[in-house]
Amino acid sequence: MTLEMVVPFKYAFADEQPFSAVAVRAQKNLNLVLIDNGKRRAREVLTSFGEALAATGIAAQHTVETKSMATPMLAADVERFTDADVVVLGVGDCGGCSSSAALDAIEFRKHGVFAVVIASTPFEYVVSMIAKQNGAPDLPYLLIEHPIWTRDEDWITARSGELATAFAELLTDRATDAPEISVKAS
Repeated sequence: MTLEMVVPFKYAFADEQPFSAVAVRAQKNLNLVLIDNGKRRAREVLTSFGEALAATGIAAQHTVETKSMATPMLAADVERFTDADVVVLGVGDCGGCSSSAALDAIEFRKHGVFAVVIASTPFEYVVSMIAKQNGAPDLPYLLIEHPIWTRDEDWITARSGELATAFAELLTDRATDAPEISVKAS
């Protein structure tokens, strides 16, 4: 008897062309869109994260939008937010929502928008593999401890501040060799 095992990830990437990265050079007054995947406490994490970025001057404005859980966004939904400077998707705290967030971020990049995924630590592999599978091995993501849904407001505020610091470093790293992308006036 022969058993066939289906692995949902491919492992050969050498022959693939790297995805062209979108970079944000401006690091202040960004128009930030935070996309909540509807998971419990994700909105609170994203809202607190946006407030932390606003306090540092990185985000001039931020809005929190909600999408369907564990499914990629429709192209029309992605196009609604292509005027953003940065889109942050999260919080990926399961395989489905982590892979969907990665796919959404890749779609935003195809539209020229810098996008970042926030996922909880056990799902880093999922985000990384989905990015590699789809030609975006350099897709940026931030990690938060798992689980988020059991945490109190103090924990969320503290972790959101840490995410904001990591995000600022990510922007600095991306800006080094990137062409200038102007920040849109609101």
